[in-house]
Amino acid sequence: MLWVGGRYAQRLVLPIAIVRMQSEFGWTKLVQGQLLGTFFIGYASMMPLGGMLATNLPPSKLIGAAMLVSSVLALAMPAAAHGGVQLFSALRIVQGVVQGVMWPSYAAMWTRWAPPAERSTMSSFPQCGGYVGNIVFAAVIGWQIDRDEGMVLGGWAAAFRFSAVIGLGWSILWLILVRDSPAKQPGCGVAERGFIESALAAETARHNTGSGGGSSAGSGGDSGAEDLPLLPRQTDGKAGGEPELEPAGGAAARPGLRFCGRALVT
Repeated sequence: MLWVGGRYAQRLVLPIAIVRMQSEFGWTKLVQGQLLGTFFIGYASMMPLGGMLATNLPPSKLIGAAMLVSSVLALAMPAAAHGGVQLFSALRIVQGVVQGVMWPSYAAMWTRWAPPAERSTMSSFPQCGGYVGNIVFAAVIGWQIDRDEGMVLGGWAAAFRFSAVIGLGWSILWLILVRDSPAKQPGCGVAERGFIESALAAETARHNTGSGGGSSAGSGGDSGAEDLPLLPRQTDGKAGGEPELEPAGGAAARPGLRFCGRALVT
């Protein structure tokens, strides 16, 4: 929850601090809108690649490294703002690119740590951290901006630095303490590890069975119908008056176009 809250805090500083920043730097409405959108240009563009990276690289390392780099960028934001709109925009785009790796990596972590029956519950806790972070840090950032810059934690620049310090501290702890799976996690008990791994193995087996049996299930249903004993079926006006034979299961067991076990063509 602290990670999600800190991550949201770093993107939340500018929308609140921009009121004071525009009066200091003389930004027009157009420039303000462009600056507010720069983060999401990088964030959205990185999402697909972030999913690929989270699949092929250790997701815990990606999360920790991304938060570390994002925090360093947040620390440099005040200086970049004084350096000009272009420099400030570039840092915001890069910060969005860096954070774009984190959410796919977070999802990859849960596939290795959360048993299927508990995954939705467990993943909801850090998601709640985003909302908590927005509420808490919005109040803190507003309080900081209202304080004089000469005071401790005062001014809009201090708001960027505060979010950076939170992110740096969290990322260091994360990289030290967190591993990609229960098998690699120090302190994970044998019983807990066995429970998680057995649940994930059962999920993988079900998926493999379902994906491997997709085409055979359809053909298997037809071949199964062909193996049933054939019984006479009443027909109207059949030449020769001979009864037509059909599988013992009736229309539902006849081969043909089927959907969810039901015959669509009889």
